Amino acid sequence: MHICNESIGGVVMNATKLKEKIHEKGFSVSKTASLIGISKSSLYEKINGTCQMTVGDAEKLKEILELTNSEASDIFLS
Repeated sequence: MHICNESIGGVVMNATKLKEKIHEKGFSVSKTASLIGISKSSLYEKINGTCQMTVGDAEKLKEILELTNSEASDIFLS
């Protein structure tokens, strides 16, 4: 059973833009999750807003998706 950890500070994000960037990079959600060290179901929950995206997850996504500071702000500070 997967449990969300709501005690960690979360990031408000634009899920549509994040999905677009994952697709543009040629990654699947499964591959992206693997690259940031979480399960596919956890990443889906974070993208869909069921669980909070942590600052650490956002930083890892910025790195692997090679987001500019502006792109990261548009996605994670929406």
